[in-house]
Amino acid sequence: MESDQRRRVWVDPAEGRVLLRDWVERWLPVQDVDPRTRDNYESYLRCHVLARFGSRPIGEITALEVDAWRRAAAEAGYAPATVSSWAKLLSMILADAVDERLIAVNPVRQRHRRGRRCRTLVRERVWATPEQVLRIADQAGALGGDVARLLVITAAWTGCRWGELVALHRDNVDLETGHLVVDPERGLLHECRGRRWLGPPKTPSSARRIALPPFLVRLLRRHLESHPFEFVFTTSNGTWLWRSTFDRRVLRPAIDGCRRPGVRAYAVCPGLTFHGLRHSHKTWLIAGGGVCPDFG
Repeated sequence: MESDQRRRVWVDPAEGRVLLRDWVERWLPVQDVDPRTRDNYESYLRCHVLARFGSRPIGEITALEVDAWRRAAAEAGYAPATVSSWAKLLSMILADAVDERLIAVNPVRQRHRRGRRCRTLVRERVWATPEQVLRIADQAGALGGDVARLLVITAAWTGCRWGELVALHRDNVDLETGHLVVDPERGLLHECRGRRWLGPPKTPSSARRIALPPFLVRLLRRHLESHPFEFVFTTSNGTWLWRSTFDRRVLRPAIDGCRRPGVRAYAVCPGLTFHGLRHSHKTWLIAGGGVCPDFG
């Protein structure tokens, strides 16, 4: 013990008796993360991590216990990526406990797994053809109006994220040169706990200049001529769109089909998401040698 103390590698066993929930109360407030990431952390902790290990001393959590927890979650039907997210968060928490010399090792370290190989099939991402996107857009227009129709088309033919499109200011659309710009400072609409604000896009490389196909230039010009608001895609009152509301009322019915008074939508590409439109755009570029299809 004296030798370890001189080398500054000794860990006081008493420190490892702190409960995980007590350590998290110290750990979480100092994390410098995006508000949405913090929301995810709090949800994972409240519903899963602390529910299983919160009352345990951090020095008594073992790798076998964590493996058993992960396996039980998988058998309960949780997606592998979801379970992995919980384990990664627990690993970060315990890794910082190691740095603070509360415990000697992190039991959730990445280890080579023994036993049977994983036979879980990774589901391929759903993407849509240009013709399918146009059908979805037409049905979205019947459900949510012309803005919804144009929003779906623009997402697929530019590869923009939801937050980039709903934050798109008309000053960042240059129809003379046929480009739109994702602003590096205010190019993304962030949503968190009922609040929305403009901020930087997801990554520095997400701030970019995107070429528009001629048919989309014509559609945007026609839209902006009669659109009195500063942002390109808004509600009828000029306010920002809520992603969850748009998805529930417009996009999902337009993709999966629905029957409503005065509107009948047919299933086009079940399983497609708004982000799947971005994946569709990338697929078209690969198939077309870097060129998206145009509709004259």
